[in-house]
Amino acid sequence: MTCPICSSSTNIISYLPRPDYHEGHDLVFCQICGTYFASPPPSTQELNQFYQSYDVLGVDEPYYRELNRPDYFKTRSGREVIEKALWLQDRHQIPVGARVLDVGSGHGVWLEVCRRLDWQGQGIELSSAAAKASQERFSIQVFAGRIDDFSAQSQNYDLITLWDIIEHVTNPRQLLAKCAQLVKKNGLLVIETPNSRALINKVAYFLYRLGWREPARTLHGLHHVVLFHQATMSKLLGEAGFNVVKIYSTRTSVGRVFKKQNLLAQFQKLGLDLVFVLGRIIRQENKMIIVARKM
Repeated sequence: MTCPICSSSTNIISYLPRPDYHEGHDLVFCQICGTYFASPPPSTQELNQFYQSYDVLGVDEPYYRELNRPDYFKTRSGREVIEKALWLQDRHQIPVGARVLDVGSGHGVWLEVCRRLDWQGQGIELSSAAAKASQERFSIQVFAGRIDDFSAQSQNYDLITLWDIIEHVTNPRQLLAKCAQLVKKNGLLVIETPNSRALINKVAYFLYRLGWREPARTLHGLHHVVLFHQATMSKLLGEAGFNVVKIYSTRTSVGRVFKKQNLLAQFQKLGLDLVFVLGRIIRQENKMIIVARKM
């Protein structure tokens, strides 16, 4: 096996073996650069099958169900999307009329918020059902398929967003190279992704070693193919022709992790909230948002 970030084939150890990670795949750890990755990597067919059935339309997933409500903007999940857009507009001066490409546009709410801010949004979505539903719901432009098959004029976009996407691909270099081709010179690339050095990961692995496997299974699955930290993301972005402007720490909503409402789940939520608070204090939160500019 070879690390997808530093290309090392030595000093790679098992982290979450099959079937706790996924049937037929292990989650391994590169001791050279600190990257976690699936070994062997899932095939294109496996990932396509997974995302065609992924519940981005909110049939069973409460988080996505909120975003698919007509009054999504009144829900906690909807407000988070709106606040993220306003934060980006204010902090990084995204102008009116900016051309935005959202890779992995899913339910389409981000693109609808872009439209309300007078940005010209377009999406790419692997799930054909989600692409169709979001187009019908918001009258937005969404290409159904892989970014590798997406054809657009080079240097066409002012802003490209990857909200929880890069950890889902087997070849992050190829994805970033495509983004570098599509974004304008001095344009922005915004990536949100899990932080592999987060406190919650360390706690989950500690509990896993004690015999409680569920937290690690919840955090990690075949949908997370490669996990990064700040240094590895900066390395990849630099290689792709981007300059990192700022890396922000953030966290996942507790409600996205625990779907059950029983008493045990409530205690688990309290414990998770405590870990998240501690993670913030020691600067080891479980998510990061990287803003990079095309050189």
